[in-house]
Amino acid sequence: MPIIYKFSRIKPEAVCGALFNQAKNGIAIVNTTSYKETVDFLYIAARQEQIVEKRVPTAHPVKKCETLEDAQIFL
Repeated sequence: MPIIYKFSRIKPEAVCGALFNQAKNGIAIVNTTSYKETVDFLYIAARQEQIVEKRVPTAHPVKKCETLEDAQIFL
C-alpha cells in the first residue's frame, strides 16, 4: 500500500478515479506500483465506463492495419 493511503484519509478509489479521468483526457501512461493497484485501477475504469457512463463493452474486429499510424489510431 502506498504511503499516501497510510497517513491520509484519501481513498484509493478516489486516486484511481482521478488517474482514469486524466487517462481519458490524454495522459497516455498510468504507472502503478503493484499488480493489485493495477487491478484496482482497471476495475475503477471499467466501472466508470460501463456503469456511470452507461457504455457497453465493445470488441474491435481484427483488422490488418497498413501503417503504424493506422494501428495506433485503431487501438
